[in-house]
Formats: sequence, structure tokens, C-alpha cells
Amino acid sequence: MTTAAIFGSTGAVGSQILATILAIDACSTVKTISRRLQNVQSAKLEALDESDSSKRGGMISSLSPRPSVVFNAVGTTRASAGSVTNQWKIDHDLCVENAQAAKEAGVKTYI
Repeated sequence: MTTAAIFGSTGAVGSQILATILAIDACSTVKTISRRLQNVQSAKLEALDESDSSKRGGMISSLSPRPSVVFNAVGTTRASAGSVTNQWKIDHDLCVENAQAAKEAGVKTYI
């Protein structure tokens, strides 16, 4: 069975990814790393919250068992971020940091 992890599982896209993965039998464990905990209950779910976005990527290496697939659903709008610069930091920089951390942790698939 596969262990999956999701960055950004509380947003519009991430919550749909989470619901889909929890509903399929192919994943035995789903680990979420987000800025707040979601209101979802499942025996398969292990939720972690971290308010400091710069620490979330590094949390991948401490997960056990290590996920074989990681979904990235981190994103924002310019209005929510307050500026194009801040939106870029989230939509680009944070996503790249998460991908690099997943690769360093030995994750085979990053979506």
C-alpha cells in the first residue's frame, strides 16, 4: 500500500485531493502538512500543521513511513497574498522548496 503526503490540503484544490485520496484503497496512509488542520476525520489520515511555511518542506524527511508520492496543492491569489511579489513567493518559491525537500527525502513521485 502507498503512503501519500499533501502540502496545502486545506485549500480549495488540496481539500479535493485529500477527499479523493482518502476514498481510494490504493493509499493506506495520507499525511498532510499545512498551515492549519482540516476538519476531516479518517483512520488513514495523519495531519500535521505548521504555521511557518519555511519549515513545512523539511517535515517530509521526518515522516514515517516516508511517502512514496507527494501532492503539492499550495497556492494563493494576488488578492490574498497582497501583491504579485508575495504571490510569487507562495506559488513559485514555496512550491520549489517543497519539491526540493521531497526529492532530498527520497520521494519517488511529486505532483
